[in-house]
Amino acid sequence: MNRRSTTRPLFSATALALSLACAGADVNEGAPIGNNTGSSGGTGGGPNVNFGGQMGTIPFALPCAGDVCEDFPEKPIIEPGAEGAVAKFSSPPGSGAGPCVMEPEEGSMFPSNWLRPRVRWTGGSGPTEIRISTKRQKHPLVVYTTKNEWKMPADIWKNLSGHNRNETIDVEVRQESGVSKTSFTVAFATAEGSMVYWAAKPSEVGKDPADKSALEDSELRGFAVGDESTVSALRIPQIEQPSREQSMNPRPVRCIGCHVATPDGQYVAFTDHWPWNTAIAGVKPGITGKKLPELSDGGLSAVNRPWGGMMTFSARHWVKGDRTMVLTSSLQNPTQPWSTDNKAKAELMWYDLESATPKDPKVTMDGAQFGKLARAGDTRGAASPDWANTSDTIVYASTAGNLDGRLEVGATDLYTVPYGDRKGGNALPLPGASDPGFEEFYPAFSPDDNLVVFNRLPAGQKMYANPNAELFVVSTRAGNTSSVRLKANDPPTCSGKKSPGINNHWARWSPVHQVVGESTIYWLIFSSNRADIPPVRSEYKNPAMPNGSTVSVSQLYLTAVMVDESGIRTFPAIYM
Repeated sequence: MNRRSTTRPLFSATALALSLACAGADVNEGAPIGNNTGSSGGTGGGPNVNFGGQMGTIPFALPCAGDVCEDFPEKPIIEPGAEGAVAKFSSPPGSGAGPCVMEPEEGSMFPSNWLRPRVRWTGGSGPTEIRISTKRQKHPLVVYTTKNEWKMPADIWKNLSGHNRNETIDVEVRQESGVSKTSFTVAFATAEGSMVYWAAKPSEVGKDPADKSALEDSELRGFAVGDESTVSALRIPQIEQPSREQSMNPRPVRCIGCHVATPDGQYVAFTDHWPWNTAIAGVKPGITGKKLPELSDGGLSAVNRPWGGMMTFSARHWVKGDRTMVLTSSLQNPTQPWSTDNKAKAELMWYDLESATPKDPKVTMDGAQFGKLARAGDTRGAASPDWANTSDTIVYASTAGNLDGRLEVGATDLYTVPYGDRKGGNALPLPGASDPGFEEFYPAFSPDDNLVVFNRLPAGQKMYANPNAELFVVSTRAGNTSSVRLKANDPPTCSGKKSPGINNHWARWSPVHQVVGESTIYWLIFSSNRADIPPVRSEYKNPAMPNGSTVSVSQLYLTAVMVDESGIRTFPAIYM
């Protein structure tokens, strides 16, 4: 899919962009956002993007007569312009190198309900022959084309993904000079939910958000599993909830920064521009941009507090009388919200969005609308929290590297702390994700809370938008002491790109996991700037970028994580 520029995802409703995104952060295709909660499944098209999924019956492979399938046509598919190519491939290929196959990656695994795959390659010239085969298909699928990519027809993919699950599907891409081979499988499991991601124009990075034209330069976009196009989920001018200046005078929202969906999938909470207040707006048809109905005057004065950071929700605390948001805050003195240090240590805070007091939206009352979660045993700041799905545990980045609520440079490890009915409790390092030799950050619980995905860097490096960032997963089960690096960090070797060096980050889980035999299958969406899209230059300047900036364009990718008796298995990425 082609998106406008910036990638930070939200799976089912994913947690995405950072506070400074609208101030000119070095990002490009958005990030996904996801809250890992379930409601209804994706629609498969149109503007009705759903942020949830249901656990359904595992769709096992469909039988073929005599166990021989005829999903592939006996005759080759010859695309326009390639009519004369057949004769060129009547003899064996040359001994030279074949083209670099970018998609599908060797060993990747597709959800059985996923977007039809495409075969894409770089290098070489002239006509190309594609040959796809499996042991159970009577004929190979043969294609002749003069392009450098080919999409499998939807009807063929539907049959293939139904008949050939958990079986190797071989792909050969041949030119006159040589042939390249790859293979992939189709999982028994499906991916559920929808994705919303932050999309921005990289050429406009650094533009003053007070410029009205900047309101059209970024937005949230979304798509459901299987969609081949995206829809606008939320634009800045649509947002009805007011925000506030540092002086506490009201103003409209200027930015959609770091964001996460509410547990019901109807709304998205996000960080506005300086001084980093919070806003909440609808993202479903009929309520797009609307204010959260349950947000009281007291709740509004809480979210309008400045110096907020990334936020998280729990379905356990998204009911009438208990509509709570947990986020980080660097606000030092609630009676003087205009005065703080942008490097001040952030605390984990709870906000009561239904608070009945006070009535004056300029007044905030500690213990009524908001309060601090104790983190006994952890004296550092807090960043990027994520609330568990099956318990009241919160995982977060314990950090000495806070700047304006985002992670810069400083010792950072993952910790867990109980919500404790708004009291907090003992904060403990997460084994396998609290190594002092690395910075570990941006955590997210899997839907069953048995895994946490996170970013990792060598200690001492800047965390935000660092191309050396890589993705790891760690088991939360007792006794675990090590993490596993995702194979999805690595692009194809022949691409010339490698990780570290391509900024893999902002991972979020599909809202459901599925058990197939002895294996549990999870799906992850993440952002990476490995795509062969040239960097874009922005000439807009601000104090952080006095000479403008060159922005690397990111895109979204999907990958599988499987847990069985042998441990955690990971797979290469699928370009979305």
